[in-house]
Amino acid sequence: MDEKYFLKKTEIEPKLYITLTDNWIEMTLRYVINISDRREVNGKLNYELLKHFEAEPAVTIASSTFEIVRFPPLKTNDKLGKS
Repeated sequence: MDEKYFLKKTEIEPKLYITLTDNWIEMTLRYVINISDRREVNGKLNYELLKHFEAEPAVTIASSTFEIVRFPPLKTNDKLGKS
């Protein structure tokens, strides 16, 4: 691959990076593939991850959604902008 794409000497093996935050664990997977295969490979990876998460009851996927139901009254100054 280095010779075909003239890459500098670097690791091209898949690599997983994990970041711990106050709310979640973020995992980033770095892998080198042909750009035309990116969508298909990404879809397969996500499908396999979901299957494994579903099989492990101790691991859940969660998200937060907030709905704004009311805004406080907006106070304006009628004199602003008038000469």
